[in-house]
Amino acid sequence: MINLGKSAKRQEFITIEIIDLVFNNLDNNNDVIPVISFITKSLKLIPLESEVRLKIINDNIKNIDSYMAEFFCETIQPIFNKFKLDELLPNFKNSIESLMKQEDLPLQQITSIAFLKEFINKFWKNYFEKVGSLSKSLIKEINNIMKINDHPFIQSLQSYFILDLNKQSSFNTKQLEILKKEFSRFKYFTDIETNANMEMNFLPRL
Repeated sequence: MINLGKSAKRQEFITIEIIDLVFNNLDNNNDVIPVISFITKSLKLIPLESEVRLKIINDNIKNIDSYMAEFFCETIQPIFNKFKLDELLPNFKNSIESLMKQEDLPLQQITSIAFLKEFINKFWKNYFEKVGSLSKSLIKEINNIMKINDHPFIQSLQSYFILDLNKQSSFNTKQLEILKKEFSRFKYFTDIETNANMEMNFLPRL
């Protein structure tokens, strides 16, 4: 069994055939528990640099806007929950650039989205709990990223910010006006209540 999935660099215990077989069966299974369990165990057992880990998972996800991709995103996001905002911050811009460049690598895209969702959640909590503590350079960087118009994910990135903002119960009208001024590139601050139920146009499952 070990030799079945032998890669150029090392021998793989979880082989290409095993992962392929499991994915094919899970695709026809409406029970999400074994899906999430398999994903979690695979991520723990297969080395990060494994050719099997990356190639076969990417091949089987196929559609990034799918239930399988959603399960992966929900499984990966808690990993980033262990880190504080200042630990996530250095990778913010890189995760966006990586996502836009890796359209043929679903797992890498999903990982970037999971990272950004956790980053945004911690960003707003920090913003309201520690008023004025966020650097102006970070806010400027976010505004600059929002200027990108040639990729559909940027609009969804704004949606992530707005939807997560609506989950915060600690801001008032005055703070909302400050938000509008600081985040000048955001289109959706004009009617925050209307946008509470906004839908994602790009990758709605994620």
